[in-house]
Amino acid sequence: MTIPAHSLPDTAMALTEVLKTTGFTRVAALGRPSPFIEDALACHVQSVGGALKVLGSDWGPKAIPSMGDGWAWVLSDVRNYHAAYHQLYAVDAYCRRHNQPMLVLMPHVLGEVARRDHYPRPYLTPPAWRKRTEEVPGTAGLRRAIATGGARNGVVTAVEDMVSERSDMGAALTWAHLPALNGLGALFDTDAEWAPRLAGALANYHTSSIIAAMSARQIREYLAMLDGRNPPC
Repeated sequence: MTIPAHSLPDTAMALTEVLKTTGFTRVAALGRPSPFIEDALACHVQSVGGALKVLGSDWGPKAIPSMGDGWAWVLSDVRNYHAAYHQLYAVDAYCRRHNQPMLVLMPHVLGEVARRDHYPRPYLTPPAWRKRTEEVPGTAGLRRAIATGGARNGVVTAVEDMVSERSDMGAALTWAHLPALNGLGALFDTDAEWAPRLAGALANYHTSSIIAAMSARQIREYLAMLDGRNPPC
């Protein structure tokens, strides 16, 4: 039987590998992940006796309530500069308050949203942060910026701006983006004890055929996804 390549199981495997490599057992998601990603995260934290919390995504300048330290963060559905920028700074502030290294995973920084704002709910983006928009063809009213690129446009632009600004303040952050892996991105403290191991693990996804390396368990998870079932824990 030939297993066709599919980005969702690839991304789920990569997220689990990142968490294992860094040793995080608690995961906080800002916004609800896709069902397959959420199930993969839940399976991982269950296997290590950890916890998964799904929080709201509209933080703006608000501080994330304290949940203690030791959390990795998943930004689940960021589609524009404003959302990405403010969520990243909210997580950064939380990690600095709790004196812990930052690890932010962004599973779907893919295609146009990297450099072109999309506004699923335009009212959540203040006018000063919103580009001139047009309707995305073939959608029921989804708005996007009329042009690609430029200042304060797109999710990757927000990450790069935040990294640059924090660097000017003395922080050392690393941004790794894997467009071929469903746009998975990882932002983390360069000086974290686990950072060299994480960099090596992410580099593997540039050079390996992920589907070809699937274990029997991963193939079962993949087939379960195709059948519309939850992957087994």
